[in-house]
Amino acid sequence: MQHSVNKVLGLLAWYLAVSSWGFAPLHHYHVQTKKKRTPSKALFRLKIHVENNDQLPTETSHSPDQYNQVIEKENVTEMIGLKEVDDHLDDFTAMWTKVGMISYIISMCLALPIALLPLSLSYNMGMITKKDMEYLSLEAGEMCARTLLTMIPFVNLKVWGVDGDDNKKPEPSIWVLNHTSMLDAFMLLAADQKLRGKHKRPIKFVYWKGLEANPVTKILFQMCGFIPVQMEGNAAGVLNNYDAACFRQLLKDAKTALEDGFDLGVLPEGQLNPHPELGLQQPIYSGAFTLAKMSHRPIRMIGMHGIDRLWNAEESLLKTSVIGKDVTMKAYPGKH
Repeated sequence: MQHSVNKVLGLLAWYLAVSSWGFAPLHHYHVQTKKKRTPSKALFRLKIHVENNDQLPTETSHSPDQYNQVIEKENVTEMIGLKEVDDHLDDFTAMWTKVGMISYIISMCLALPIALLPLSLSYNMGMITKKDMEYLSLEAGEMCARTLLTMIPFVNLKVWGVDGDDNKKPEPSIWVLNHTSMLDAFMLLAADQKLRGKHKRPIKFVYWKGLEANPVTKILFQMCGFIPVQMEGNAAGVLNNYDAACFRQLLKDAKTALEDGFDLGVLPEGQLNPHPELGLQQPIYSGAFTLAKMSHRPIRMIGMHGIDRLWNAEESLLKTSVIGKDVTMKAYPGKH
């Protein structure tokens, strides 16, 4: 009986769940990590290489030209405050963590259309502007994610957000993020207020238009005004093949978003990375660099760790092996 229930829940969630956020761009760098895809204690370590040999300043918000330099950090505990990571779960805890995750995803996929419907009607009736609809839709999505995560606490989420002046007068920025799980989208919605502060600017993400095949993704992304990019569907590790004809519209939409007071979010890997412990599966794309140079905005970073231990990119939601429930997310401070 329990197996049948899990199977039904898993299949429903697999159909409804928001997948990944497709496009990304930045300068060419490689990430090397030491982490096992098995239950164990592991100290997550990171080394980033960008092309030249000069050391970057200690700030993590940089002008585009500084991305021709090099940053190396041997110990990620210094970067995102991670201590020793204990991702060992017994079978019972892993099972209930998976049930909680499935329940959360299904709840989000049911709650989002309901929460967004009044905003869609208000916009179609001319009661609010498109900009207001996009801003309020993002707020509604984040509220749903935070509330449901409080009600279904399947994950131990630790967030290291910006503080000080960043909270009061946030600088318009291009945010870049790593991407390892189809659960990333909901985790970002749930953590964004703590990550970027209560006074954060609203954000528009660049995503693969193919994700609109999922009705929940389509509703959320379109109402939030996220920016689509066309490319062929491919497997993780296969080079992305973008439709160059869509780039002009992308740049136009990005310019409008910045003028309307939005930040931009880009996933420079361009696809899910199912094996972050092995480093990047392909080169990083340069779109974030292009957007930053075009808009004279700094590039800032958000790091996410541990989400792939809940739902690995190569596994379906029903069959994924949950090996950890500790998730750490950090927004790196800008220049002061």
